Amino acid sequence: MKKNLSFLLILLGFFFLNVVAKPNIANISFSNISSIAWAQDIALEQEMSNGGVVYTLPSPGILPDAPLFLFKDFRDKIMEILPGNNKKKVDLLLLHSDKKLAMVIILSNKGKTDLVMNTLLDSQKKMLQCLHLASKLGKGTLSPELKNRISLSIEKHNKVIDETRQDSLYESYGREFEKMDKLREQINSLSKRL
Repeated sequence: MKKNLSFLLILLGFFFLNVVAKPNIANISFSNISSIAWAQDIALEQEMSNGGVVYTLPSPGILPDAPLFLFKDFRDKIMEILPGNNKKKVDLLLLHSDKKLAMVIILSNKGKTDLVMNTLLDSQKKMLQCLHLASKLGKGTLSPELKNRISLSIEKHNKVIDETRQDSLYESYGREFEKMDKLREQINSLSKRL
């Protein structure tokens, strides 16, 4: 009984664990990221070409190459399944998608190409889930701020995919890029309905 209770408390503690982000670093591009020593929980900040708008990726927390990542991934899936407000779920799915994109950038710096491609596909799938749920809510239900964040996030995703495709380390991943192109088409068509 005590073991079950302690396991439950540890699991709940992990569930509500917040990773504290370190100060943001501005104007970092995907191409020069390898020259910077990154800690895994640094919030990445990138200036977008869209009128100088800054879109900040959230701190990714535990990366997929860490042993505890399975618990984090399980926690995230539980949070997505729990019943609640669909607007908050859209926001949560966008957050998870952006966290996975931040993981992609850090994993790329580490040279973990398989994890980069898997995480990038997962990020696109989360974005697609976010847009499916947002389109089910109907027009006018999402705040203009959330719509703006979604569109900036889509731009960021497209930019990272394009830059990854141009990197010579990823020449052998044609099949994965085909999957991402199909997901990108679906994402772009759904985003127009918002």
